[in-house]
Parts: sequence; C-alpha cells; structure tokens
Amino acid sequence: MFEIVIKINACQNLLKKLYDSYRPKVDNLNSRSGTVIQKMQHTPLDESSNKLDKRLEGLLDQFEHEVEPYDRWSSISMIATPVGIVFSIFFPLLFIKYILQSNSFDSLVSGSSMYWVVAGILISTMVTKIPLFYVDHKKHQISRNKYRPIAGVCMCDLSQLRSHMIRMEKSKTMGERLRHAKLVNYYKHQIGLE
Repeated sequence: MFEIVIKINACQNLLKKLYDSYRPKVDNLNSRSGTVIQKMQHTPLDESSNKLDKRLEGLLDQFEHEVEPYDRWSSISMIATPVGIVFSIFFPLLFIKYILQSNSFDSLVSGSSMYWVVAGILISTMVTKIPLFYVDHKKHQISRNKYRPIAGVCMCDLSQLRSHMIRMEKSKTMGERLRHAKLVNYYKHQIGLE
C-alpha cells in the first residue's frame, strides 16, 4: 500500500513538471517602461517531434543567412590554424637546411631555432584566434540588437540547439546520440526552454 502512494506521488510530481514546462513564457521586453509583453503563446519547442516553432525557424534561417560572411571568416581561420602551425615548424628547418647550409636538426637542438619554432606555433595560434573572437562578437551583436527583441532568445544559442537536434536525429551510435542529447539539453537550459 505504501509503495502505491509513493508511485502516485511520483506521477503527480511528473505531471506537475510537465504542466509547468508547457506554460506560456512571459518575459519583459521593455524593461525601461516596465511593460510585460507575452512573447510566446506556446513553447517554441515541440517536444514530440523535437522541432522548433515555425516562426523561430524562419527567424533562425534569416539570421544564419545574415551571418554567412562571418561564418566564412571563421572557417578560413580554422583552416589557417593548422596550416600556420605546420608552416612555423617546417619553415625554420628548411631555412637552416637550404639557406644556412647546415644540419637542421643539430641547429634546432643546440641553437635558438627551437625558440623560433615554439614562438611561431604560439603566434600562429593566437593570430588565427583573433578573427574567431571578432566573428563571435559580431554574431552576438547582430543577434542581440536585431533578433533578440523579436524572438526573445539568443539566435546563436538557438542555432546551436537546432544543429545539435539535427545531428542527434542523424546520429548512428548511442554514444553520439547521448552526446548530442546532452548538448541539446544544455542549449535548452541556456535559452530558457526548460
């Protein structure tokens, strides 16, 4: 008898959590005047099919189209990082071998060439990270100024949420699916959908 009461209480708690998660979300859009506007009439995420609301999908597509040039810059920077590191390793070796006409490995170990290699690796890593910081700043600026007042959520986080939901659907192994499910839950929490 006692076990039945515990199971009934657990079911009631679960139903209460489900009811609380599906209530409309109300946020303060204009904090200066203190007016509260109901932004969403329903939750923007359909739990049964793991899809976003049509209105948010349209805004997200428009946002991703607008930040496409910044995504190109970040992809170029991501490709330039390993190329710069490989170049900073092999350029001093080739310079010592063909210009100075000496054994490059002896010069590398005994001379200051090792410092040049390490400094080249660090510099190429830092120089390629600077555009990534700028791109991330610009994308968040566009999201904050143009889309957040309309949608109520950060479009960068929403874009990550949608990409991980798509990857979770396409994943073939259980480990991959669990990893993307964790990330989906993280971005849902960041956005405020949970």
